[in-house]
Amino acid sequence: MFCFNWDRHAARTIARAATMVIVGWVGSAMAQPQDPMEVQRLIWRCDYLARELGLQGDAAIVHSNQCVENGSRARARPRAAQPITTRARSKWQLARPSQVQVDLRIKSNDAAFSFTLTCMMDARPRPEIKGYLNGPAAWQPKATDPFVIDGAISRLEIDGADSGYFVSDIVENNSAVISQQTMEALSSGATMLVNGLQTKRPRAAVFDLSNGAEALASFQNACRAGRAAR
Repeated sequence: MFCFNWDRHAARTIARAATMVIVGWVGSAMAQPQDPMEVQRLIWRCDYLARELGLQGDAAIVHSNQCVENGSRARARPRAAQPITTRARSKWQLARPSQVQVDLRIKSNDAAFSFTLTCMMDARPRPEIKGYLNGPAAWQPKATDPFVIDGAISRLEIDGADSGYFVSDIVENNSAVISQQTMEALSSGATMLVNGLQTKRPRAAVFDLSNGAEALASFQNACRAGRAAR
């Protein structure tokens, strides 16, 4: 006789594997292949919703798996022909450096939010990168852990109000700034969510970070070059 010792981690792992099998079966049955990155984003969203509902343990697993299955079926379901409309994917944009600062900005996928990195051309020994988030006037960020990069909660914190927010994760020389570790996460990441509420309903700002490594490297090079020229 075999004896199995199931724990919550094992149960969650098996459940997630079962969900991925369901997702793959739905995609093949409907003759529409599933994009692995889209499936992963769906899983992150479903896990986030389960946490927001306060679900834990088996209840969270069941809710998340059902959410993933329903989302996959919805995407695989044939749709009526519609006019093709395309929208350029949001990407990092490096502003022309000035004598005062260098800015790198990206808009959210719905263009309602913007996230800006700024390097000041001052005389401090090390360059300091500050972050700013702008969004709709009625939107407010979550009080704790609002930033999620590729499904992992980021150390980034928000301060401010009235649709303009300061973003940082460390303090250097009495200044709240963005760490090099976070810069690397932004450079290598695919998706960043900033969770919040608008008119008491959950609304997340979604930023597409893919293919941003070159832009972030150019930003940091411009920052160092501008400071060295002073």
